[in-house]
Amino acid sequence: MARGDQERTVREGAECPFSAGPTLGLGLCSPNAPDVAPLARRAEEAGFGALWVPPDALASVAEATRVIPVVACVEVGFSPDIDVALPEPAGLAGRMMVAVRFTEPPESVRLTSRACRRIGAAVMRKVHAVTRKTDTPVVIQGSCHESLEWIAEQAEAWAYDRARLACVPTLLTEWRRVAGAKPFIQMLPDGPGLEDRVAALLRDGVDHILVTLASGTGSAALWDLPAALDLRYSAS
Repeated sequence: MARGDQERTVREGAECPFSAGPTLGLGLCSPNAPDVAPLARRAEEAGFGALWVPPDALASVAEATRVIPVVACVEVGFSPDIDVALPEPAGLAGRMMVAVRFTEPPESVRLTSRACRRIGAAVMRKVHAVTRKTDTPVVIQGSCHESLEWIAEQAEAWAYDRARLACVPTLLTEWRRVAGAKPFIQMLPDGPGLEDRVAALLRDGVDHILVTLASGTGSAALWDLPAALDLRYSAS
């Protein structure tokens, strides 16, 4: 069997809600963000299409919201021996996803491309072993030191986490080529000119735009965004 066949892990069964995009998401993963429960409730009322939160905030988000999809942002060490601890979707059944971001290996560790492929495949096998049991969609955030083809095989969607918006049209074209209809997600910080930046990404054809909240409670433009762009989320 060829190496590519051995490493291939095509996901089946789990459906990513971003496939029906475009939608807007709100990221509450910053350590400087305030209590997530009132922000989660406000995001659902404002019409955001997803909340991206750290795993330890899932319980409070589940209590504060009713229908909004929730993405648990999980950092995974770049090591084949790492224990992958993923949250249970209790209280969020049917509306939770997992976003996996590989942490950078120590600078003292020099890894070859082959070693990166081997480690990434080993880690994602562990991720899939957990998420398949609950039919939880998987999103990959960042490059994971791998190609877009590899990411498309391993996940239901890809989140580009760099603020290089000029690169998005080219990246999106390449992603569509290798991933078909799987969603392309662009991460974007809250700040001046937010509506114009989001509108430009919508024109590019981005499926889900994740606006990240660095601190405080966000700008007025942020909370008005779903209504201003006619993108209020509906679970129906």
